[in-house]
Amino acid sequence: MKPIIRMMEAALAAIAMLLLFSLFITACAGTKEAEKAVQPEVEIPPYESISSLLVAGKPEEALEAFEKAYANDPDSFETALLRSGLLVSIGKTDEAKEALKTALEKEPDNPDALFTGALIAGLDGERNQEKALLESVVEKAPDHGRALAALGELYMEDKEYDKAEDSFEKSIEAEPDNFVARAGYGNLLLRQKKYEESVEQLDKAVEAFPNYPFSYVDRGKAKAGLGDTQDAITDLSKAIELDPEHYWHYIDRGKLYLYRGEIERAKADFTSAKKIDPDYFLSYVYLAGINSDEKNWSGALANYKATMERRPDYYYAYEPAATAAFLSEDYTWAAEMYQKAYENEPDEHGYALMHGISLFEAGKEQEAKAYFREKMGTLPRDTYYYDIARTFVERGYDGYLVSKLNLEKQMPLKIRAYFYLGLFYRWAGSDTLANRYLGEVRDNALFGMFETEIAENLLEKEGPSEDAKN
Repeated sequence: MKPIIRMMEAALAAIAMLLLFSLFITACAGTKEAEKAVQPEVEIPPYESISSLLVAGKPEEALEAFEKAYANDPDSFETALLRSGLLVSIGKTDEAKEALKTALEKEPDNPDALFTGALIAGLDGERNQEKALLESVVEKAPDHGRALAALGELYMEDKEYDKAEDSFEKSIEAEPDNFVARAGYGNLLLRQKKYEESVEQLDKAVEAFPNYPFSYVDRGKAKAGLGDTQDAITDLSKAIELDPEHYWHYIDRGKLYLYRGEIERAKADFTSAKKIDPDYFLSYVYLAGINSDEKNWSGALANYKATMERRPDYYYAYEPAATAAFLSEDYTWAAEMYQKAYENEPDEHGYALMHGISLFEAGKEQEAKAYFREKMGTLPRDTYYYDIARTFVERGYDGYLVSKLNLEKQMPLKIRAYFYLGLFYRWAGSDTLANRYLGEVRDNALFGMFETEIAENLLEKEGPSEDAKN
């Protein structure tokens, strides 16, 4: 969720209340009619009861209370603007526009009216108009804290960080208790990795508006940046308490649990995220990664397939998904995913080899041989990739390749070639040779290479060959 959107959604009621309070005071000082309008015959002043109803989540009742309180002066500037602000806070933008139009007809340059117009434009997705109106407000009223805070959010979204910082600082100077400015500035500092300063601002944001979950999320990320993962988890847990149906809170906390090695808690958070939004892909990615670390290849495969169903262009998952499929003996899908990985990284010829080998393992020998013959025309002839492809299609070529590898001095090249040679012998039914070469890969592990992971797991899964036992 974009920062400006999440701020507007969560803080709109607070903004509206600020608007109600400030304009109520203006109305009292400005006209006798307004003075009469705010002298209700009830113990609780109308602006307090309206605000209370908003906080209680009763927008319709708040609007009704407003209409009653200001019924004797419905056409004044103050009443129209107050009504527009209230309608904005409860999401009735069309009605808010009409009320604001009435206000602007009376005072077209009024900063508060223009600010309300900016809020409406933002809710309607009219971003350029929103920005222009906010800049107009600040031009007319340089210390308009709310407009400066909202403008800071827009600058931040545009990555104009210097302008954003200037706007937030001016907003805070004008209104030290401005929650939107504090929260926005804290988020900006977080993005700039100024973690201590971010925490300082977000502490004040939490103090000003303790029920806004994203302040806890951002403060948690800043604390994590400082290495304080336990306090970070505490903040994210508070965000979940305040907003238990928000997908990303669980993802963020799950990532911290994962970093701390608390795997079961991480798994529980990613599972919770999946339940909240089963159509979004990221929870499946993290669960698949945990399954892979646990060598639960069938679980990893299921989660990677779910990922691909929801996000087929998520190329980061192509290779690990293919590896999980290969180790789960779903060779047809492994071939498909290795091909996707190769198309995404055409210089990584190991993916091409794994595509063909997966086809062999799937029993599609003719298709696999045709593929390797085709690749022999495009693979660099001076590489082991070409030699491996030729080994699979030309009887006896493996003897030449073994002799060539015996002379190879560059160990990383030699070990990678051993891996594919081991898979060739595995497919050909020569278990002793397969285990020998795969064992070389395991014993000379290339860190982070999928070949090492496959070799280790195949040896562990299949155990020593009968020849080796004898």
